[in-house]
Amino acid sequence: MKLKKFTAPTMPEAMQQIRSELGSNAVILQSKEVKKGGVLGFFQKKQFEVYAALDPEPTPRVKQKSYEPLVDTNEDKAFDMHTQDRVNESNDDMHILAEIKQMKKLLEVTTAANEDIPKGLTTNFIWPYTYLINQEVTPLLAEEIVLQVQQNLEAEEMEEHAHLIKDELHKEIVQRLKAIEKSTFTYDEHIVHFIGPTGVGKTTTLAKIAAKAKLEKNKRVAFITTDTYRIAAIEQLKTYARILEVPIEVAYTKEEYDEAIQKLSGYDQIYVDTAGRNYRETSFVKDLTALIDRPNNDQATMLVLSLSSKSNDIEAIYHQFNNLPNQSIIFTKVDETRQFGSLLNISLHEERQIAFLANGQDVPNDVMVSTPEVISSYLLSGYDDE
Repeated sequence: MKLKKFTAPTMPEAMQQIRSELGSNAVILQSKEVKKGGVLGFFQKKQFEVYAALDPEPTPRVKQKSYEPLVDTNEDKAFDMHTQDRVNESNDDMHILAEIKQMKKLLEVTTAANEDIPKGLTTNFIWPYTYLINQEVTPLLAEEIVLQVQQNLEAEEMEEHAHLIKDELHKEIVQRLKAIEKSTFTYDEHIVHFIGPTGVGKTTTLAKIAAKAKLEKNKRVAFITTDTYRIAAIEQLKTYARILEVPIEVAYTKEEYDEAIQKLSGYDQIYVDTAGRNYRETSFVKDLTALIDRPNNDQATMLVLSLSSKSNDIEAIYHQFNNLPNQSIIFTKVDETRQFGSLLNISLHEERQIAFLANGQDVPNDVMVSTPEVISSYLLSGYDDE
């Protein structure tokens, strides 16, 4: 049995390498997308790693037995042909089963030699682990979840119950998410600040949640914008204020912001749109902290993150802002990606439940309350498609 790993920028190029070296009878055992090269994690290039095998001496097919009818009649001939067909089908099934078992053993050898696959995983759980990694779940977290699922199902005959793995993954993910701190947002906060880097959709998300507060919770709502760096942002929030028939104040300084808070103090909730800036600028974070750090606790801070951003960037942004008080998390652009691992990473690594998920531009409809069941459903939505 000849086994080899192939690496190429695209899957078609990898397939071409396999055909060129192993021929058209080669069998693909495992494939995955990896990132290689770069400097300090930047400028990495996407590559495909594919394990393929070729058996120079394939399992011989069982020679078919011939059957001679005892009496040469049409009925006997028909019976004999039917019997022969059943023998052929049985032998075909045995041949296929033998090949599957052979590939399974070979895959176990491949797994043992592959440093990227945890040593404790059996063959049936390689794909669930690989799927979570492709979803950008961190390797340690993916390993913990899949190993626990493997342990939960170790008493089952997995060849007959492989369909249970996805269900158990869902249960394990939901159970872990339910064990962490719940979102602090309740619609009872007097001041709600929306913070985060530029381009994540803070203004639209603010309008969605404010609309829900007014239309579904019967709250008297008002707007303040301190995002005076972009005229378009001011005009956008003014448009939303006009549609929702709520007052809006524009604050260019800390003093004007304090005056606006005082002016709108009679409203149930004041939604504050802050400027989106480069999150790596520590001075911006300090200024933002000074703006929203008020003596009363009757407020909330909504950290808005884009799910279409890189997983490492999302983690970095979170840690840059995580010292701000009474913080909840909103993920936007859920509809613009197929990788949902950051939802799990932030929730479990930081032990903080996500408050809302925004999945479109429609105000107020395209926002939903985040629950463990919703996150797990998104994460496993492509499990059967791969």
